[in-house]
Amino acid sequence: METLNNGAIGILIGENSVLTMADLPKGKPSAPIAEQTTADTKKYVFWGDANDLPKRVITEMGKNEFLYRANEFNKDVHYGGGITYYKEVKKNGQRYIEFIDDAEINDWMEANEAQMVYKAFVNDYETLGNIFPELLLTSNRNKIARVFRHDASWCRWAKQDKNSREVMKLYINSDWEQDKETYTEEITALNSRFPLENLLQGKAYNYAYRIRPISSGRYYYEMCNAEVLINSTTLEIHADIKRTMRAMLKNQATIRWHIEITQEYLESRYGKVEWVKIKDDTTRYTKALKEVKDEIDKYLAGADNAGKSLLTGCYYDKSGNKISGVHISPLKNEVQKGQWIPDQQQLANEIFMGMGVDPSAVGGFANQNRTMNSGSEKLNSFQIINSTFGSDQLITLAPYVFVARYNGWFDRIPGLRFGVLPPADQLTFQPVNTSNNAPAS
Repeated sequence: METLNNGAIGILIGENSVLTMADLPKGKPSAPIAEQTTADTKKYVFWGDANDLPKRVITEMGKNEFLYRANEFNKDVHYGGGITYYKEVKKNGQRYIEFIDDAEINDWMEANEAQMVYKAFVNDYETLGNIFPELLLTSNRNKIARVFRHDASWCRWAKQDKNSREVMKLYINSDWEQDKETYTEEITALNSRFPLENLLQGKAYNYAYRIRPISSGRYYYEMCNAEVLINSTTLEIHADIKRTMRAMLKNQATIRWHIEITQEYLESRYGKVEWVKIKDDTTRYTKALKEVKDEIDKYLAGADNAGKSLLTGCYYDKSGNKISGVHISPLKNEVQKGQWIPDQQQLANEIFMGMGVDPSAVGGFANQNRTMNSGSEKLNSFQIINSTFGSDQLITLAPYVFVARYNGWFDRIPGLRFGVLPPADQLTFQPVNTSNNAPAS
């Protein structure tokens, strides 16, 4: 930290100092008036039409195994081997990574449980598309001592301020359905266009660090993957198919035979005179039909009899004489024939694709024939997906980069960078030969 000539506090970056808000030029970029999705009686902006989008996404995650698995996969790839820092070294027109150890940064990372907090940021970003960090300053305001994570589903941004056209507050409530003001926590938000200058000029000790959405047409909340799948009704259709299958299994699959019994057979069984008496008595008639049904059911059941009856589809008496008055027909079971399997597989692929996951990377099939060419296809799919997470990691690493700016780490360690380690099985601890791409000393 240093004091500028006019008394303002700044942070050294290279040979220049960052100015405070008061030192900025008079001309500042103006933000447009953002859309309002909430009634004027509310201080905050709804997240979703009914302010329940986070709850809807989380509910769907708990009901759809493909959606849940795809989200878990994205979180694992995004987090990788955890957050790290290093120096970027440039020599002979090439860039190299040099891992370093810095006592102050190590202590800060340990005190902040940086790995767990970063994992929580990744969870919020991959599940709901947004993160909500809070910064806590030291007593002399010279350093950012802590970075806290607030559960994204509990956070709502205040409406855009009419004068500054900035979001000035973050509201936190664990039960937005009740929306009780006494249960709502309020945190001042840093100016999203000039956060460093705003923090230098401010007098408070804790602030919400707002990362503005980068998606087109979004001002308050980024769109998450699951939101698209909800809007497209893909999840609803998948749920409908599963409900249909469940109903078929419950109501139809246990009925295997259709048994037809003629009046002639019943007359021959009970005698013509007796049958006339039986059929005119509702109770006796029902009992007689049940006796025949139970006898046939018993005859069809069991290893000794089921095969014989299945082959003929007819009823035989114990003497082996065919009785044409009873016909036993097997019923078709469409569930066993796999009628719905192609639809389920198609919807599973659509859910994975909607979440940005190639199904073949997690053991599924992305092609029409539902086949996987080789093990290398799965590996290639994973590597392609892994290479695309750099842009997402820029968002989740942003709070740590901001801390480095304010705490003066960039000035003290030129070339300092923050990044995500690859998974442990992809780390190389020793070079395989004496030749490597490190710059010559």
